[in-house]
Amino acid sequence: MTNTNDADTARRGDAPVLARLRGPLPLQAVLSRKNIEIRCTLVFEDESISYPPVDSVSLRGAQREITGSLVAYGYVPAGRWSEDDEDEDGYREWSRAFKPGEHARILTF
Repeated sequence: MTNTNDADTARRGDAPVLARLRGPLPLQAVLSRKNIEIRCTLVFEDESISYPPVDSVSLRGAQREITGSLVAYGYVPAGRWSEDDEDEDGYREWSRAFKPGEHARILTF
């Protein structure tokens, strides 16, 4: 996962320096799709962003994949995935809020 507001990490899988200092934050997971490519953007409460990889080729699979990854790090879903919205360029988006649970860890993927 690349966090654009954090310094580079020394080793793959390390949490960025600023993420370690601020701790887990509430976030909005946004899945976007144009044609067949699905991407995920995590938008944190402090407006920093990360782009975790998505391996699933279906939307439902991507939703389960991202939800499962965040739950494994101690995040709790705050609601359901939104219905899709499509803009004039053909991009479709779905989003879901997550909040850090009691034992949430800093995301490193």
